[in-house]
Amino acid sequence: MEKRHVHKEIPSEERKFRLADFIRLNWEKYAEHPTEPIRPEQYKAVNAIRVCRTAALGVDTYVCPECGEVSEIYHSCKNRFCPTCSWRDTMLWAERVKRRMLNIPHRHVVMTLPHILNPLIKRNGKELLNVLMKTSAETMKDWIESKYSLKAGIISVLHTFGEKK
Repeated sequence: MEKRHVHKEIPSEERKFRLADFIRLNWEKYAEHPTEPIRPEQYKAVNAIRVCRTAALGVDTYVCPECGEVSEIYHSCKNRFCPTCSWRDTMLWAERVKRRMLNIPHRHVVMTLPHILNPLIKRNGKELLNVLMKTSAETMKDWIESKYSLKAGIISVLHTFGEKK
């Protein structure tokens, strides 16, 4: 196939509705009166998602020299928070973790903080959440070693929202 750059919009009825579509439709209104301050990294991620796989980032057009079939591939934003771009990386990461795990029973443990601390965490989030992650992992490892005489491995995931705000 021969590669050439041209612009051609895909009719909306041919596309699936994606998070980017929702953001494009609603972001401007939300940004006027957000419920929480919008941090610079959030603006960066939203702006990347808004233009992901659109003509704004460019499009590569491939034409089959034999039959003339045209295929257009819109460029992606490659932002790690974009669900379209990061999905493949997330699946590859999960597969790597799974391959390294022993074929033994394991447990899922949730460590949390009281909701009354939410304002404190919002003001000092990075430092406090780093302490939470480190302390919870050390606590579990110490408990498992004292109870079962085993050295445990811990995979920690920070989940920053819950049932209450």
